[in-house]
This record gives sequence, C-alpha cells and structure tokens, in this order.
Amino acid sequence: MNGFKAVIFFGSGTNKILTTQEHPNLDWISFKGCSGVLQARRSSENYSKDEYKIFLLSQMFNYYDQFFSENGEVDFEIVEEKEKENENEKEEIKALQTNQKIKDFSSRYGGMKGTILTNSKASKSFALSIGCVPLSLPENGSELAEKIFSLEEQQDYFFVDFGNKVEIIEAAIQELKKQEEKFYFVVASSLNIKESLCFEKLQQGTGERIMKKGGFRPKQSWKMTGLKDLTKACQGGGSIYVSYWKEGVSREDQATKFKPEECKQKGCNLTIYAERFIWEIGYRLGFTPKYGA
Repeated sequence: MNGFKAVIFFGSGTNKILTTQEHPNLDWISFKGCSGVLQARRSSENYSKDEYKIFLLSQMFNYYDQFFSENGEVDFEIVEEKEKENENEKEEIKALQTNQKIKDFSSRYGGMKGTILTNSKASKSFALSIGCVPLSLPENGSELAEKIFSLEEQQDYFFVDFGNKVEIIEAAIQELKKQEEKFYFVVASSLNIKESLCFEKLQQGTGERIMKKGGFRPKQSWKMTGLKDLTKACQGGGSIYVSYWKEGVSREDQATKFKPEECKQKGCNLTIYAERFIWEIGYRLGFTPKYGA
C-alpha cells in the first residue's frame, strides 16, 4: 500500500460555524490541497436524527442500498445492544439489523481497515454493521491526536465523526501536522437534517437544469453507479463540502478556506456523488480502483 494513512474529519450541521468562526487548521487543508462537493441523494422529512446520520454515512461508505430502499425508505430496524467495554465504560448503543447480509468493509474494499471515532450512537451502530471498529471520540484534540498516533500501525484510515465540535478537530490537526508526512488529510461538512430539507426545497428543479446543460460531467462518473442511473435520485439533494490534502497526492486549486462557497466555487474537484467518496479514499491509499475507471 502507499505507506500513509487517511484521517477523515466529518462534521454534521457545521456550516454555520464554518461561515462565522475562524478555523485556521481546517483552512490549512483547503489552502494546501483541493476541494469539491459530494452530491447526496434527496433526504426525507420523515427521517429521525439517527436515520439521517446513517443516510449520510451509508452514502459516503457506499452502503446506501443495504440500509435504504430504492425510493429512500428506511430499510432497517433499530434494536438495543450492549457495546463491549471500552476505556472502562459501557453504554447502550443502537445496533442496526438489516434484511440483507452486509458485506464487511475490509473484504469489500481490498483489505482496507479503519475505525470510526465518534460519540454518536447512530455512527457507532453503523460502524458495527459494516464491520468497522467504533471508538469513542476523546474530549479534547490532543487526546484524539494521541489515539490516532497510537493506532496508525493497525488502521489504514480514521473516520472522525465530530458532529459540530470544531474546536476538538482544530486542536487535533495542530498536533497531527507535526508529522504530516504520515497522513492524507480530509475534512468534510454536511448540513443537519433541517438545513438539508430547506436547501432541497430551494434547489427543486435546479438539478434538472444542470443535467440538461451537460458537457462537464462524464456520464460514467456523474450519472451512474454500477448500472444504476442516479440522476433523479440526486436532483435537488443536499451537498457535503470536502477538502483533501497530501503532499504529492492531492491536486491544488484556488480554494483557500474551508467554507461551503469556497469548496463549491473554487474547488477543482467539482462535484461527485457521495457514494464515490470511499472509492476516492481507497484509491489514494492504494486499495481500490479509481471510481468510474
């Protein structure tokens, strides 16, 4: 493999914070690397907060079809299950039970192994369901960086679901930067469910007009996933803003800050489906083929 590890920082409902507060270490990733947009499917006003979190994660990890029906209806049950003792504490988490056997993450993606660090019960449940290791998110950035350093030999990627705790991530990146050659840095931010629904209403019809213009998105990469055409499913859907950086691996563009408008207007990665995201990470780490190839 390529000898470095991916650290993916994922925030939900962070767009207001990103546009009103300073966050120099997140900006550092955007300034050094390249940015773009992950196009998500249309969500539903019937989703609970936990279901919406899984709605996003299942797309970013390319497991949507195992958790949702073709028309977006929830296709799993939530039951209570005990988590194994972790750092001297036990907590109740929701374990997902699906109607289909889910292929575990490592065997699905060329042996790539990783962990999801989070305090979200929904995210921990999702991790267990796809065969990833869920770990509790430390309460401060230095502890988070220490945990990543201590596990880097065992894991290929770290997916840090930090909710809206930007200050923790800022401090963690400050520490990880001291050994930046070891990591492929990625930061992503999504709307919360209320923001997403408002955004989707404003976007109604926009997706169709963009598709009709054509010319800048190859059909294989933009419209298709496998043999499925996702054009209608994603028209007017929400966006996840993302920046990537690793010396000699990522491209460079004119985005200088990790803000939605910068990623959208100045990012050279343009727009890809959210379901392409994990293939992009796996490709950079040397585990998977390039999406659309």
